[in-house]
Amino acid sequence: MGKTRLVASFAAAVGVLYVLVGVLEVVLCVATMDIPLVPQDLFGGFSIAVAGSTLLVGAKKLKKTLWEGAGFLLVGGGLATAFGVLYLLIIGASALDALIVGEAYEALADLRAEIALLPLSASLAYYGYRALSSS
Repeated sequence: MGKTRLVASFAAAVGVLYVLVGVLEVVLCVATMDIPLVPQDLFGGFSIAVAGSTLLVGAKKLKKTLWEGAGFLLVGGGLATAFGVLYLLIIGASALDALIVGEAYEALADLRAEIALLPLSASLAYYGYRALSSS
């Protein structure tokens, strides 16, 4: 299996994970269930599902053409990475707020699946960037 096919398979797996998390976040807005690491977030879930869909399209196109597929990986991975970093910044801001006010803060309550998937999306964005800048 070549490197491009391996990256395409990895991108497809990560894309499916992001789409599943996004759909779960949207569905939980309607349902009254609590799932750890998956909050009830309509717009966040939609955004993550879009990033995952972009990764899936990138995986499909990467099997055909390196240029087009790498562009989709760069954009999808960049979107997912941006959301993961944003959620990390929100945790930091909440911790700083609790420190200033003098309250107890539990960071585990604010953890999200996007933070756990952050290294995977960042690696795909980096691969897309390297593939487009090297040629």
